[in-house]
Amino acid sequence: RQGDRPGYVFWTSDATQAHALADPDVASVTRSVFVFRDIPFMLILDKVLKTNTASQIAARWFVENSDREGSVDTAGPTFTMNRPNAKFHAVYASNQPFEVFNDNLPLEESIGVFPYAQVETSGKTQDALFMMAGSPLAPDAAQPDIKIQQAGDTWVVEVTQGSHHLKLQVFDRAEIPEVEIIELWSRSN
Repeated sequence: RQGDRPGYVFWTSDATQAHALADPDVASVTRSVFVFRDIPFMLILDKVLKTNTASQIAARWFVENSDREGSVDTAGPTFTMNRPNAKFHAVYASNQPFEVFNDNLPLEESIGVFPYAQVETSGKTQDALFMMAGSPLAPDAAQPDIKIQQAGDTWVVEVTQGSHHLKLQVFDRAEIPEVEIIELWSRSN
């Protein structure tokens, strides 16, 4: 699915077939992306379902580092990708207990240095929803106020950045989570 609505665009992709090549027990792997250009802000929903056997589920977020000036910082449920002229700050949530940490791919430095943030479930599960809520920023810009709260299979995501405000709900009831925009506005100066 895909669409272009006032204030945002969205799409969902299905990676079930590719993941099932490595683990035939995979029932569904989808990623839904929502991009709010004016804020700017993006919400990425990764949903993984297994058929019979629980697994530890993880997602990695790599920073561009071909010039060796990229880095990743983590703190609690957040990570920040740093570049000389920009950064990307993200807040994570999941329907499972999880941890966020940063590392580098275990390669010889002569090949390159590939830093990443990894989010992974603390234990094994057959049903994982990962929610990444983040904003691209200037290096010295203040982080947006991003709040994610859960009430059963419904999540409320609220973002305030400068004069922009967004509030939406995520419903985790199927292979593809549904999203409903509650508030999307901008204060004029």
